[in-house]
Amino acid sequence: MSHPGRSRVRARRQRRASGRNLNTLHGWSDTLFVACLFFSPGVSAWAKGPEVRHEPQQPKSAEVVRITARFTNFSAPGDLVLQYQVIDPGKYIALGDREFEKSWAATKMDGSEQKGAKTAGASLFTAELPASIQKHRRLVRYRIVSARDNKIIAPGPDDAQPNFAYFVYDGVPAWKGAINPKSPDPKLR
Repeated sequence: MSHPGRSRVRARRQRRASGRNLNTLHGWSDTLFVACLFFSPGVSAWAKGPEVRHEPQQPKSAEVVRITARFTNFSAPGDLVLQYQVIDPGKYIALGDREFEKSWAATKMDGSEQKGAKTAGASLFTAELPASIQKHRRLVRYRIVSARDNKIIAPGPDDAQPNFAYFVYDGVPAWKGAINPKSPDPKLR
């Protein structure tokens, strides 16, 4: 029998599969996870590290790359240094390699007032990587450290990645197929 304004829901029997009931476990886990996030005080009050970016986003050969760190929620930790590592094609340096910590070059980051470093409560620090290091298929890693104690400022200690990076790429070179490129017959070239 149906009542006006109410819908009738019928319970449907489902055959349960043998083994663990993952739906029940998932719901239980999900409920605890949401409660944990919902009632955790102070999570949004954690200090964030600086916003770091590089311009252009997709550098090409012989372009100067400008790296900017913007500190918004706390004062910048004094003088900063940009450390960078240049990795040529076919010479990848893995995180676990001994060479990883040895092959970093450094340049000072400019945070002077004269270049508009303070904007709306934020401190900006910039450094430029010269066009001479931007070569096709080259990987450039970088990180920001304190000039005072050489402590890594960005990426932060809780970040899964130990550095930022960009890849210099000029695109796919022009290509023309030929049966025999040295043939005197133009149809074969």
